[in-house]
Amino acid sequence: MIWGETGTRLGGTPRQIASVGWLWARFGIKRLHDGDCIGADEQLWHLGQAFRIDISIHPPTIEKNRAWCGTYDLKTTVLPEKPYFARDRDIVDDCEVMVGVPRQMSEPRESWRRGNGGTWYTINYARKQDKPLAIVWPNGRINYERWNLER
Repeated sequence: MIWGETGTRLGGTPRQIASVGWLWARFGIKRLHDGDCIGADEQLWHLGQAFRIDISIHPPTIEKNRAWCGTYDLKTTVLPEKPYFARDRDIVDDCEVMVGVPRQMSEPRESWRRGNGGTWYTINYARKQDKPLAIVWPNGRINYERWNLER
């Protein structure tokens, strides 16, 4: 299965990262589409390395929060840089299922507004695209949307 991910630049909690690992082990992962920012993107790139999967990096044009994952890794493909929201849409469009790793314990009110950051922008774009979506909360709990995956 081809997974896309989005997450907080503050980094996921240990429970969040463990739950994502459980999802990948439970439902299978062949490739990951990753945003290459500090925080959750970087953590999940390292988790993908542990799973020994191919990873496609969708780097942002603004380098301030970039993690530079996979620069010298043969299993990582670094795609052309794009503005944040454009590369967020590419991640969703290029995957079969999305996982979100937000910093909040619940969805922010009016998460569809642009000012709520890239994680919620990407989650909401995945919803609009009818992608199966797993939101992994800081306590490790997983909410599934449009999830009819079997394994």
